[in-house]
Amino acid sequence: MRRVLLAAIALLIVSVILIPISYTPARVEIHVNKEISMDAETVDLVEKILGLEGSLKAVLSIELYANLSCGVGVKIVIYYMREAREIYLEPLKVSKLPVNDTAAIISIPKSPGCSINIEGGIEYLAYRYVWLSALSFILGLSGGIMLLRILLSRISVS
Repeated sequence: MRRVLLAAIALLIVSVILIPISYTPARVEIHVNKEISMDAETVDLVEKILGLEGSLKAVLSIELYANLSCGVGVKIVIYYMREAREIYLEPLKVSKLPVNDTAAIISIPKSPGCSINIEGGIEYLAYRYVWLSALSFILGLSGGIMLLRILLSRISVS
C-alpha cells in the first residue's frame, strides 16, 4: 500500500513538473529559400507559402526578399489585418518584401513561365513540446486515480 502511495505521489509530481515544460516556447531560426511558380495565381498565408510547420507562438523577426525570374514586372499584394500593400517586382532585381508577420496574406498574380524566388530568414517562438501536456495529463490522471483508490480503500476499512 505504501509503494502504491509513493508511486501515485511521484506521478503527480512528474505531472506538475511537465506542465510548464510543455508550454515553454523554443526560439527557432530558419533560412527560407522558396521558389513559387506563377503559372497559376497564388493567394495564401505567408506561413503556408513558406512551408512553416509547428505551432507558432510569436514572430520575433522576419526579413524576406523576392527575386522575379522573368523579363516582365509583376505587382504582388500583401494583405495585413486592416490594410493592403502593393509591391512592384522588377525583373531580375531583388526587392524586400514588407512582411511583418506570417499571418499576412500574399497575392501573386498569374504570369505563365515566371517564378518568384523568396529568400530570407525568420526567427520565431514555437511550442516544440506540446505533446508533453498530453503525457502530463495522463500521468496526473493515473496518480489521481491511484490516490483516490487508496483513500476509498481506507475509508471502507474504517
